[in-house]
Order: sequence, then C-alpha cells, then structure tokens
Amino acid sequence: MIGKGQEDDGAARAVDLLFGVVLAVASAVVLVWIIPNTVDLEAQGADVSPAFFPRLSAGAVLVLSLGMTAHRLVKGPPLDWERPLRIVGEVAGCALAALAVAFALPRIGFVATGAVVIALGAVLTHYRRWWAIGLLAILFPLVVSFGAWTIFMVDLP
Repeated sequence: MIGKGQEDDGAARAVDLLFGVVLAVASAVVLVWIIPNTVDLEAQGADVSPAFFPRLSAGAVLVLSLGMTAHRLVKGPPLDWERPLRIVGEVAGCALAALAVAFALPRIGFVATGAVVIALGAVLTHYRRWWAIGLLAILFPLVVSFGAWTIFMVDLP
C-alpha cells in the first residue's frame, strides 16, 4: 500500500489489488484445507486448541487482504499492469521457494532446511560478508530449535 507522502499511481494500485486477492485466496485455503488437515483441532485440558493461533492469524490475513482489495477497487487512479508483472515474477519465485521449504522440512529437518534457506537468502540479496552468512546460517536454526524445545517443548522436524 502507498504510505503518506508517496504518489499513488496505477501500478501501485494494481499491485495492491493483485496481492490482496492472492493473500485472500491463500488464507482461505489455509483456513479451509491446511489447518483442518494438519493441526490437531481438539484442546487438551484447559489449554486452547492447537489450531487457535493458526486460525486467528489466517483469519486476520483474510480480513485485512479483503479490506485492502476492496479499498483499492473503489479508490485510486486507473490501473497500470505493466510494472506489476515483474513483481509477480518475484513473488512467484518466493512462492516456489516456500513450497521447496515445505517439502524439505519433513525430509531433512528444520536445522538443515533453515541453514540452506538463510544462506540462499543472504546470497540472493547480495549480502557480502561470507563469514556472517555462514555463522548466521548455522547458529540461527540451532538457537530457534533449542528455543522451541526449551520454551514450548516443541520438537521441530
């Protein structure tokens, strides 16, 4: 979305519309298909259901993306679809990377997948300190895995 002081043009409006629809569809898929099929829906004892927070966050994304889409449909300059197509390509690449991560997690585990993702992300964003990339790629997944077990008693894959 366009912030204060920025010029609103048709390309920004087109991007907001496109990604508002994409996020709404993705969050609806998560709410209707992914959460019911992958998260335990029954609460144990006095705890909240394990599906509560995923449903809450997916519902918030759905409501906010529909709001953004509706706002950009009714207000703004004429749509300009030329520049947003490049952005769509970048987002499609990120979506493919997310799918690769989803398939890699159960097979090689969180720590290995996290290290590869962090290293590739740093290289693709042209980060030049190789020692920092290596250190971050190794330590961050280990710390997150340890923290998830220590704080939440959740064993990551």
